[in-house]
Amino acid sequence: MSSPLRVERAGATLQLPVAYDLMTGALRTSDTALDLAPDARELDFELGWSKRLSANSSMRFGIARAFDAGHVKGATDTAGFVALVLR
Repeated sequence: MSSPLRVERAGATLQLPVAYDLMTGALRTSDTALDLAPDARELDFELGWSKRLSANSSMRFGIARAFDAGHVKGATDTAGFVALVLR
């Protein structure tokens, strides 16, 4: 089980155009705050098995499941893997 690092608090202020005067060519802007912190915290579970085949090789199988994948609330992801190590 693991939980990747994520941003707890982050923000940015953007200056966005809100009006344009055709007669003078002046652009009026307004500051807008933007919250960059994610809505959820990703939680990963992994189940794996490995077997030493010889002094110079091993094999590994596994499956991993992520809840709130990418720190997005409700998103899930599943992955499987096979690894053969030859030294």
